[in-house]
This record gives sequence, C-alpha cells and structure tokens, in this order.
Amino acid sequence: MAKMLWRIFLTCAVLSPAALADVYSLTLDDCTGGCGTAPFGTVTVVQGSNSNTVDITVALGANELFANSGAGAALGFNISGFPAVTIGNITSGFGVGSTNAHLDGTGTFDYTVVCTSCGSGTSFPNYTGPLSFTVNSSLGLAPSDFIANSNGNFFSVDIGSGCTNIGTSKVSCASTGDVASTGSTGSVSPEPDAAVLYGTGLIVFGGWLRRRRNRAAKSVRPA
Repeated sequence: MAKMLWRIFLTCAVLSPAALADVYSLTLDDCTGGCGTAPFGTVTVVQGSNSNTVDITVALGANELFANSGAGAALGFNISGFPAVTIGNITSGFGVGSTNAHLDGTGTFDYTVVCTSCGSGTSFPNYTGPLSFTVNSSLGLAPSDFIANSNGNFFSVDIGSGCTNIGTSKVSCASTGDVASTGSTGSVSPEPDAAVLYGTGLIVFGGWLRRRRNRAAKSVRPA
C-alpha cells in the first residue's frame, strides 16, 4: 500500500510542471493626443495543450476598448522565423487579419488578428474583450518564439481609450490609436489541471501517513 501511494505522489509531482508563460504590459502610447496613463492592458502568452500550440489572451484596461480605426489591428505580433501558422479558437467578433501589416506608430507585424464585428472607429458595436485565440505551428511553438519587430515592439493593439458608455451606441472615447508592449514581465503560472492533480496526491499521501502514525501510536500504548 505504501509503495502504491508513494508512486501516486511521485506521478502527481511529475505531472505538475509550471506552464511556460509570459505577460506583456501595453505601455507604449501612440494614440492621437495620448491614451492617458499606462498600462492600457496586457497580453498573456502561455504554452498550449501541446508543444505546437500557444494560447494568447489580450485584456484591456477598464476604460479601453478594441478600436477599428483602420490604422492598426486588434493584435499584431511576430514569431521567430515567420513560420506558417494556423490561428483558431478566436473570440467571437474577431478573425485572422493580414500578414506583413504596418500598424501606425508601432511598426510592421508578420501576423494580425482583427475585430471583424467592430463598428468604424469606436462606434457600436464595440468590444472590451478579453480577446483570446490559439496559434499552432507544426514546427513547434513556445512563448519564447514571440519576438519584437524592427521597432522593438512585441505586440500592438488598436484601442479607444478613456471611453464611457461602453457597449452602447453612445460610446465616447477621449482618444484612439495603437498601444504596444516593448517587453515581457516574464511571469509564470501553473497549469490548473496539473496543480489540482498534484494537490490531490499530497492530500492522499498525507492522509495515509496520519493513519499509519495513529496505528503505530496505538500499538505501543501500555495495556
């Protein structure tokens, strides 16, 4: 029994690696008249379900929304070596954009995701996100493969900033334009499923140890 529980514990430990993840803050401001106080949102890049996929999530600030100004994209990004990729599992209202796209003020990006359902500029319908999607490459893909463009920017997002009445036809934004990230904070988060499995293994193993100690204590008590 002890050997079996010990094997369960070791298996849980092996299956609980930390996911490779990077978080990028959108701090570079190229909005007309300025977007206000950075950061304007974050881009999280995490290893997907296998070594060929990476999951990306774009979360904007409380008063920001995805704009459709014609000068940018919902997200522009580069991957080392410019490999052929497929982009799927995209949030409703968004789709795959053009490659080799120039986004005003932040440079040229090899890949883009665009807001296909956004109104012109910041007009209705408008979206605050988050935007999420999966990038797949048959050559293998990791968060570290996402690189800066020639301007030094890793990601670019076209936003409306300082917006009120978001989600209505009366939305009003103080400014619009592209914001970008110039680097990663390098944060790491655990895989939820693996963490749960690891915790379960610890609980099972700990319970068995307690019962064993209790039995041992009772066996040495004087009659």
